[in-house]
Amino acid sequence: MFQTVETEEAQQAGTGEHPGDIVVLCGLDDWLRTARSEAREHVEAELGDVVEELAAIEVRRDELIRRCNAWLSLRAVGELAGLSHTQIRRITS
Repeated sequence: MFQTVETEEAQQAGTGEHPGDIVVLCGLDDWLRTARSEAREHVEAELGDVVEELAAIEVRRDELIRRCNAWLSLRAVGELAGLSHTQIRRITS
C-alpha cells in the first residue's frame, strides 16, 4: 500500500503500482526548502534592482520638475507630476 521513493526516484515516480497507492517522497522537504530559499533570494535581488531604478527615475523626475517650475506655477507642475504643490515646493527649493 505504501511506497517510499528517494528524491531522484521521485522524479520518475508518478503513482504507485496500484490505483489508490500512496507514494511517500523522501527528501522533498529539503528540495522545497531549497527552492523556496532560491525564490526568496531572486525576489529580494529584484526588489533591490527596482529600488535602484526608482531612485534614478525620481532624480530625473525632480530635474524635470525644476525645469518646468521656471515657467509653470507650483500647482500646475504638481498636476503634471501627480504631486501636491507643497511637494513641488520642497523639490524645487
